[in-house]
Amino acid sequence: MAGNHNSGRRPRRLEERGLIAKTFDDNVRLVVKLRDDLEVPPHVRLDAAKYLIDQHIGRPKQRVETTGENGGAITIRVKYDNSE
Repeated sequence: MAGNHNSGRRPRRLEERGLIAKTFDDNVRLVVKLRDDLEVPPHVRLDAAKYLIDQHIGRPKQRVETTGENGGAITIRVKYDNSE
């Protein structure tokens, strides 16, 4: 899936894109207000700050490494059902 800019998600419908665009500025203001309000619990403020950063520069890539038993090679077994 090289070049997939949608991360495997289903494409947004036209109505969804319109609603997102229409409410974008208000939503950004809300997240910034949550981040800056000292009366908001610290974990909510931190989540708001992380969200803004993720949206601006993107989330870091996560490396995933898969190994078999004891760090060895992965064994794949294919079993066919011959009951027909």
